[in-house]
Amino acid sequence: MEWVCADSLAPASQDLIDELCMNTSDFGQPLPLNLQNPPPLSMLDDKNMFDFEMETFLRNRDYAEGGLDWLHDVNWRLTGPYAGPIGSGFSFSTHPAVRI
Repeated sequence: MEWVCADSLAPASQDLIDELCMNTSDFGQPLPLNLQNPPPLSMLDDKNMFDFEMETFLRNRDYAEGGLDWLHDVNWRLTGPYAGPIGSGFSFSTHPAVRI
């Protein structure tokens, strides 16, 4: 069984991301620099500190209320594999769909 579309495997290039951000003013401010690049797992203490800072950022809703002015999702998004019709199928992810 195929879980993803073949063309969804290629990530967007940094140039494409930068161009989108430069040409779209209503996306809000970027993620704070200290949260943009997580340390590798081989640097466990640094990775744990990063995870704590990211958790604080999310729990405090800094993305919405911290002056970043991020837009929320218009629609729900799946968080993992899903089989069957939306709403009556079966989710193979940790939790159901979310809106960010």
